[in-house]
Amino acid sequence: MKKKILAGLLILASMATMAGCGNGNMQILTPPEEDPTHNTGTSEPAITGGVSGYEFQERQMSANNTINSAIITDMIAEANAGANVMYSPTSLNLALGLAGEGASGEGRELINTFLGTDNYADRAQQLMNGFADYNFEDEYEGYSCKLEVANALWVDKRIKLNKEFESVASAKYQAKAGEVDFSDAQNACDKINKWANDNTHGLIPAIVDPSVINPDTRLCITNSLYFESAWSEEWSLNPNEADFTLFDGSTQQINYISSEGGAYYENEYATAFSCSYINGIKFIGILPKAEGEFTLEGLDIDSLLASKNYNHDELYYKMPRLNFETSNSLNDAFKAIGMGKLFGEGAGFDGIAQDDNLFISSIIQKTKLELDQYGTKAAAVTAIMMDCETATMIEEDPIVRRVYLDRPFAFLIYDEENAEILFMGKVVTAL
Repeated sequence: MKKKILAGLLILASMATMAGCGNGNMQILTPPEEDPTHNTGTSEPAITGGVSGYEFQERQMSANNTINSAIITDMIAEANAGANVMYSPTSLNLALGLAGEGASGEGRELINTFLGTDNYADRAQQLMNGFADYNFEDEYEGYSCKLEVANALWVDKRIKLNKEFESVASAKYQAKAGEVDFSDAQNACDKINKWANDNTHGLIPAIVDPSVINPDTRLCITNSLYFESAWSEEWSLNPNEADFTLFDGSTQQINYISSEGGAYYENEYATAFSCSYINGIKFIGILPKAEGEFTLEGLDIDSLLASKNYNHDELYYKMPRLNFETSNSLNDAFKAIGMGKLFGEGAGFDGIAQDDNLFISSIIQKTKLELDQYGTKAAAVTAIMMDCETATMIEEDPIVRRVYLDRPFAFLIYDEENAEILFMGKVVTAL
């Protein structure tokens, strides 16, 4: 009788706090002298439902990771209709890439296609090293300047990792291995959660609980990504409420935040602006040209990013303050884009542990966003559960541009230096 053993939990946590916009001398509203929302968020976060069990139509996976990230974000939005959602490509990619270091055959090919490279280890190493450049000692508006990444391997005492996998994990992902006893589920969770809490500065205090561990659990791979920065220039809070128009034409009364300057983007489908954080990370607000429902895939994010320009004399923009969480199971979404092979015996994860072949049983991601006129905090946790299978298996006139996010819009949190989309989101409600 074939015996399936819960062999691993792969978790990636990405935290981000961001702030700041570009250049210019526009006269903008002065914020109140005291704002109790400074560094605290605007309200209790709204938590959406998950996509577990949602029936997706089959989609064609691309060899372009930006397109695949847009497709996954669209699926999350589709399954959480009426709610704001956010997805972290960086979180998922690092988690899936690390698992892929122990994959072979068709499983490895599928992961390479999704990630858009057959050598993600080098990409991971580039990110691990490059993110260090965004860390400064100074504080601004109560925010430190951080972009920290960490990886760890939590190995049950009953198994041994393959030396080649462990070597790549250490050299490319800087992942440290430590022994745990998954037969003591609570103690194992306490250790993993303490690591997550420490590496995300308390923004993700817990990522696993005993319900996801059984006596046959063998491995947990964790990654944390923490980003924090103030805006390069503080936004202004408009004291007067104005309309935010929903898809159905109804409106919500909100206080917008506004700023100016920076880069402008435009393609056939959308206009956008970018704001800089003090440490150099960008926030890109994207307004579809057509009103009504839209998809991120349909906005052609690659061509929009390629259109970056400063062909304007003035650039003004505004948007709502945001505070929401998203929690989803991504199994069905990944199966719908043709990655079902990874979820059953014969997936090819035979290079991770000695004498144990693994396959993915579940992919879960939770994200959180807080954004106001002072800065932004964004967090993501991705968990990839793995089971063990049996052995068989320029103009002269002044140019003035405006991008007012006063109806449903999209956004990116973008590491321009490394061309890495840390977060991608869709906002459909301002409350």
